[in-house]
This record gives sequence, structure tokens and C-alpha cells, in this order.
Amino acid sequence: MAFRFSMQKVLEYREQQEEEAKVQMAAAQNRLLEARQREEGLRAEIIAARDQLDRVDMVQQGERWLQEQYLKGLQSDLAASSLQTRMAEQMVEEA
Repeated sequence: MAFRFSMQKVLEYREQQEEEAKVQMAAAQNRLLEARQREEGLRAEIIAARDQLDRVDMVQQGERWLQEQYLKGLQSDLAASSLQTRMAEQMVEEA
């Protein structure tokens, strides 16, 4: 007569939960990686925009204003991206 584990259903349920947790963890880590990459891209873009702003002549006030507005928009995007990164980090910790 073959051995039958009386709690086999419980074991299978726990294994299923473990697999689901691993999938959730991987998804959270991917979101975190994407958020960090987006944030780094924005930081690089801000540096480039600041360099461009430094090169604009004071005579070209219209262009300077546009560049300043672009830079402000990038900084706003960076703040939002930083918040998303922190949220993604928290999701990884929870997973």
C-alpha cells in the first residue's frame, strides 16, 4: 500500500501561494527597475537642458524662457518619477 500524505492538499495550496508570491515579487522588481531607469533618464535630460540653458544668449529671451519652462517641466516629471520609484520600492518590500 502506497504512502498517502494526509495534508497533501494543504501542501499543494502552500506551494501555489509561494509561486504566486514569487511572480508578484518579480513583477514588483521589474516595476522598480523601470521606475529607476525612467528617473535616471530624466536626470540626464535635466543636465542636458541646464547645459543648453547656459549656452542660450541673453538676446534670445524667447528661447531662454522656453528652455526654462522645459526645465521646470522636467523637474516636475522627476518629482513624480521619484514618487513612483519610492512606491515601487515599497511594493518590492511588501512582496
